[in-house]
Amino acid sequence: MFDNLNQKQKNQVIIMCIIIIITIVSLTVWLSVTKVSDKIIKPITTQEKQTLDLETSDANTNDSAQVEENNPPVITDIPDQKENNPPVIADIPDQKVEAGKPFSYQAQVSDPDSTTLIYSIMGNPEGIIMNTSTGVISGASKLPGIFKIVVGVIDEQKHFVHKNFNLIVE
Repeated sequence: MFDNLNQKQKNQVIIMCIIIIITIVSLTVWLSVTKVSDKIIKPITTQEKQTLDLETSDANTNDSAQVEENNPPVITDIPDQKENNPPVIADIPDQKVEAGKPFSYQAQVSDPDSTTLIYSIMGNPEGIIMNTSTGVISGASKLPGIFKIVVGVIDEQKHFVHKNFNLIVE
């Protein structure tokens, strides 16, 4: 699969894999810290009573009294969370650009659950980058050739999807 890539392109693939792994680990840690169970219910079958001993004193008497306070049960109910669906990347047509000329393409991605997305790119020539927050691919490559680009997107629930296209630099 990687036999037709030069050493620089192989290094870029390795770096991109490392970035994807770091992204997945980061999201895993973030999700484990922020994860909330579907329902938290503490059933209380009887009302709890608390007795408070109050002591008062004044110049003439030294009285004490007991005060009872009824505390109603507290139940916390977190609504069921709906299942998260993976993001969807629209097909990306092959792109042509003249060597050294500016290039820009916005990856069209939708997420049915409107979760935060992180974008990634692999196989891009030197000078072509992707904004990991917006999905914009841009830059200028001086190196002519046909580059098999992979655009990836991962959401907060670790759903990873990708699309391929050719970037033809003439």
